[in-house]
Amino acid sequence: MNQILVTGVTFLALATATSAQQIPSDINNGSAFPLVQVVHIVGDQYVGFRESCLLVYADGRYHHETRRQEHADGRPSGDWQLPDVFEGRIRAGDLQRLKEIVESENFRAVTGTIGDPRPLGASLLFGPRGVTPHADVNIFEASVAHSSGSQVFEVFGGTGRRQPRNFLKLFVEWVNEVEKRKDGRLDQALANNCATSSSMRTGSSWEPTTRLAAKPIYTPGPEYPADEQNAGHAGKVLIQAIVNADGSVGQVSVKRGINPMLDRGALEAVRRWKFVPARLNGVAIAMPVNLEVRLH
Repeated sequence: MNQILVTGVTFLALATATSAQQIPSDINNGSAFPLVQVVHIVGDQYVGFRESCLLVYADGRYHHETRRQEHADGRPSGDWQLPDVFEGRIRAGDLQRLKEIVESENFRAVTGTIGDPRPLGASLLFGPRGVTPHADVNIFEASVAHSSGSQVFEVFGGTGRRQPRNFLKLFVEWVNEVEKRKDGRLDQALANNCATSSSMRTGSSWEPTTRLAAKPIYTPGPEYPADEQNAGHAGKVLIQAIVNADGSVGQVSVKRGINPMLDRGALEAVRRWKFVPARLNGVAIAMPVNLEVRLH
């Protein structure tokens, strides 16, 4: 049978046969889904973190909140200021420009995690009051609805200049301009962390949390071909994988293998795994993990 052992950042899957497992369902059929939902977290060791969320609706309405870390003795601390809340309406021309960007075929091709999240752990400092950046941090997480469906992606660092990233760059720049707007300020008591009836975030509470380790929740074992078993081929395949912000597995590679057939089977299994993603100050983020898949 399949077993999962969790030790530090290494997850060990034992595979002697496959067994049926159920994937948890996160389907939410809300009726007020916005055109764009964005969570953006940036920071450096001098300013600290700034976390913002943004909703933009197809009729031009928007809701924007931003939170900053408190400072103590001239340095960012783990405490957070009360949020600033803004609501307003995007001008027709700017809204049309957004729709043209997200309806582009090149933009619709953007998926998954863009950029390398692996250096993130070394960019953070942990203390008794919370986490602060030790270097520049820039994480941009977006959900976009358009005529052909919806898409979710996350950008670490810059957006680059190559196709199809040019449309992604235009989109990020468009969002950055909206984030600068200060019109339509509301009372801080109206902050709801950009919750919508179709949002996975519920309620108005907000508490920054950081957990830089993804947790496996669905781990089907690899196929173990009879020929390989009869030949006595067994052992552990060490895989490095990126766990995306939605808990799916992105890029995978073999760091230490057994043979091409068993390595391929281990990779195919890991691509089907599901995780509770890592979080930085409450924001789901992509993170690398080391996975051991054992065949015996």
